Formats: sequence, C-alpha cells, structure tokens
Amino acid sequence: MNLCVGCFTMSNVAYNENSIPRVVLDEPEAAFALGLSPRTLRNWRYEAKGRGPKYAKLGGRIVYPISELEKYVAEHVVE
Repeated sequence: MNLCVGCFTMSNVAYNENSIPRVVLDEPEAAFALGLSPRTLRNWRYEAKGRGPKYAKLGGRIVYPISELEKYVAEHVVE
C-alpha cells in the first residue's frame, strides 16, 4: 500500500522523486493519503484520543509514521 503522496514505498520507507527516504508524513499528507481532512486527524488526536492512527512529535511538528498509517488501514478492513 502506498500512502506517500507523490512517492513510492519499499517496505515501510517512502522515497520521493529525489530518492530521499521518508518514513513519516505530515498532517496534510497523512490526511490526504487516508481520504480525510486534516481537521479530522486533529480531532482524533485531541478529542477522541486513541481513535486515529498513532503519531509522533518531531521538533514540535506532528508527523505520522507511514508504517502506522498502513497498520491503521489494515486494522479497519471490513470483511
């Protein structure tokens, strides 16, 4: 599953067109990849703790590890 906008993945590492490895997406990229609005992700973080995908804070920024986004999607597959 490729959750990086404008990237391709190998394992859980995404590479952009310059072959720079990426392992996280920022909030707008993660929201776009999941088909959600950034506001929804924000609400899940602050109001419905534990509802959305796991995230990290790096240098004061909220980022979403690609591996956690993929895990979140896999956990919500309806059979």
